[in-house]
Formats: sequence, structure tokens, C-alpha cells
Amino acid sequence: MSGRLFVVSGPSGVGKGTLIARARAEVPRLELATSATTRPMRPSEQQGREYHFLSPDEFQRRLQKGEFLEHVEFAGHRYGTLRSEVERRLADGSNVISRSTSPALVRSSGSCRTRCWCSSHRRMWETSSSA
Repeated sequence: MSGRLFVVSGPSGVGKGTLIARARAEVPRLELATSATTRPMRPSEQQGREYHFLSPDEFQRRLQKGEFLEHVEFAGHRYGTLRSEVERRLADGSNVISRSTSPALVRSSGSCRTRCWCSSHRRMWETSSSA
């Protein structure tokens, strides 16, 4: 059985992580696809937990091989979702949630909103912040 993929997209700081935490607390077998980045690892982070930390050369090599479902450059660093992170979990029957810092967001009255809809649970999670 295959799972479903949910993508939460919005700019940095809009609340994607908060929304994802809420969704994961309520939706069974909803696993987070760990993104890859070229930014340096922070002291509290671990390789493969918050991100897969890659050198710029490794990121580019993987990009050229088609290993990313999506990618973006932000604040001088690259971020992306590895195809293997998503496909492995979907094949196991898990639902997967992925975050993206792409321009796809909803703007309303000067605020940014991040939304996630789960059709199986007929539930939407939403966060907002000032832009």
C-alpha cells in the first residue's frame, strides 16, 4: 500500500514547523521527510535529524542526477527535498509531510499563511504571521 504526500510551503519563519508538528500529532503514520541543505549545521542539530547537511558540490551533484523533488536557494544556501526521503516512506505505506521554502503561499492583509489540508481526516491546520 502507498501513502500520501503532503507539502507545506511558505517563506522562512511563517510557521511551517508549527503546522507540521500539529499535523503529526493528529495524523497516524505521518512522517517528516528530512530536507537537505548546504547551510552549516548548528550546535544543537544532528545530521539526518533536522536536515541532511550537504556540501555545495554534493548538493549540485545530486541535483544533476535528479535526486531532488524540489529545491530552492534562500539566504545564500540551497535547500531541497530528496526523492529517496519521500519514496522510501511512501513505499512503506506511511504518509509523508514535507516542508518547502518556495514562493507558493497565501497572502492576506499583509500576513503570510501556511495551510495544510488532510483529505483523509477532513482537517486543515493553519498558521499565520506578519509579513
